[in-house]
Amino acid sequence: MPDLSALYAPAVGKLYDKMLKLFLQNQPKHLEPQIAYMVRGNTGGGRLVAYILKHLIDSGKLKPPLPHQKKTITTWMGPVK
Repeated sequence: MPDLSALYAPAVGKLYDKMLKLFLQNQPKHLEPQIAYMVRGNTGGGRLVAYILKHLIDSGKLKPPLPHQKKTITTWMGPVK
């Protein structure tokens, strides 16, 4: 499996910028580093992975996992070397 991180970096960067701006609204200035850390974790993986997998399945680019594959579903996103 090829490493696609360079291909998706611009899109993820734009998403991060938009999410960070949204999350920083009405928050104290001293909390910006902590909020940025949490947003970065959620943008680059974390909870976002489930939405990415659902989008890929809904668009037909990925087939739903078989019953015996459901336990290892998170390994779909990892590079194979």
